[in-house]
Amino acid sequence: SDVCSSDLEFLHINPSSSFWSAIVKSNSKLVLEIPDTCYISITNVCIPNLPDDLQSPVRLFAHVKTISEDSLKSANETFKTTHSEALIASLVPEKSEHQHLNILFSPLNTVELEVRGGADVHISGLLMPINAMAEEEEEEEECNEEEEYK
Repeated sequence: SDVCSSDLEFLHINPSSSFWSAIVKSNSKLVLEIPDTCYISITNVCIPNLPDDLQSPVRLFAHVKTISEDSLKSANETFKTTHSEALIASLVPEKSEHQHLNILFSPLNTVELEVRGGADVHISGLLMPINAMAEEEEEEEECNEEEEYK
C-alpha cells in the first residue's frame, strides 16, 4: 500500500504517482487533511466551469494552523500553534482561470481551504513522503559540499 494513502472522500489519489485532487465548492470551505507520513503540495488551481453571469474574481484562501516544533519536543500535551490566512490564488474569468503554484504543507499544518466567489475551484498537487524529501535535501547538501571543495 502507498505510504501516503488517505481515506478522505474529497482527496483523489493516484497511488502510482502520488497525485491528488480536490474540488472546493463556491463560497465554501474544505479541510485538507495531510497524511502523517507526507508533505502535500498544491501545484495547480483552476475554475473549469464558468457560470455565464460570473464576472468577479474567485479567490482561494488557506487558513493554516501550524504546530510549533518546540512544543512537540516538550512533555506537555498541549501544542502551541500559530494561525495564519493567505490568499493562494485569485482567478479571474476570461483572463486568468488557471494558476500554477508551488505551495507545500507538512503534517504539522492543519489547512482549511476557502473559496470566496461564484465558482467551484479545482485543485491538484502531489503527495511526497517525508523520507524522500529528507533524502533529496541530503543529496543537495552533498552536492553543495562537493562544489565547495572544487
